[in-house]
Amino acid sequence: MQKKILITGANGFVGYHLLKAALAKGFEVYAGIRKGSNISHLKNLNIQFSYLQYSNFDSLMRDFGMKQYDFIIHAAGVTKANDYQTYQEINAEYTLNIAKAAQVISPQKIVFISSLAAVGPAKYNDIDGITENTKPIPLTSYGKSKLLAEKYLNNSSDLNWVIIRPTAVYGPREKDLLMLIKALNKGVEIYLGKNKQILSFIHVYDLANAALEACLSDHVYQTYNISDGKKYDTRMLSEIIKRELNKKTLKITIPVSILRLIANVIEQVNDGKTSILNKDKISELIAENWSCSIEKAQQELSFNPQYDLRKGMKNTIDWYKKNKWI
Repeated sequence: MQKKILITGANGFVGYHLLKAALAKGFEVYAGIRKGSNISHLKNLNIQFSYLQYSNFDSLMRDFGMKQYDFIIHAAGVTKANDYQTYQEINAEYTLNIAKAAQVISPQKIVFISSLAAVGPAKYNDIDGITENTKPIPLTSYGKSKLLAEKYLNNSSDLNWVIIRPTAVYGPREKDLLMLIKALNKGVEIYLGKNKQILSFIHVYDLANAALEACLSDHVYQTYNISDGKKYDTRMLSEIIKRELNKKTLKITIPVSILRLIANVIEQVNDGKTSILNKDKISELIAENWSCSIEKAQQELSFNPQYDLRKGMKNTIDWYKKNKWI
């Protein structure tokens, strides 16, 4: 008999790939979405839909009680908002509602897709980077909201949970890194300040597989950092993309002070509308070291990333070209 799995945020970038990975594992898959969500890209998948009201605990409890999910991967959330209150409500309070409703049916496992942002960056000279034992000091409102969501799960003693903390996620359908790729494709190579940085990445296929392995493993009450296990710098990232695009570029370095000024102006001009560039995001973009140890995930989840940045970026750019995103 097929096990039932609910994937929240299923119409999003990561959620879509979680659906496909769950189908490949043989699950009976339920896509958790809000009414009115764009699901045109999900129509050809062999899935069922659960229309969830994350802010309504009673509604969640009814849905969970009726469908009796065996597993839940909670990937719904927001990465851009104008204030901490919005991040807290959507990323943390909704997670708390999911956890409380899940306790009614006692699923075999709930896997929460958090973020390395919940911990914050390491120092540049920190060889080990971010580990599961690193004291969390998130830089951004997004990171703080994810950390609060983690704390809510940590307090859910009646629930078998696992927390996945991916680094920067990229792959087919991702839209933030796409902006950098489009700029390089037009011959413009932009750097933010002159400080050295260490970056890490995870291809969405590998992240989805890690989340499914977390569901199926015997381990509970654990947190895992997820990346491809390698370290990169900003110039390496650009060089890989340029090679794949076969482009030469004009390099432009924007001082951080100017960038903060631009972000401040954008926030004022947008008058409450969410912008991809804000003061919070700049702090994250210029942080010294986003590398992380994946040793724990390798040992306990048999995590074996298949895509380094070079292979993953080829896959991603090929998809962008095929689907006319670039």
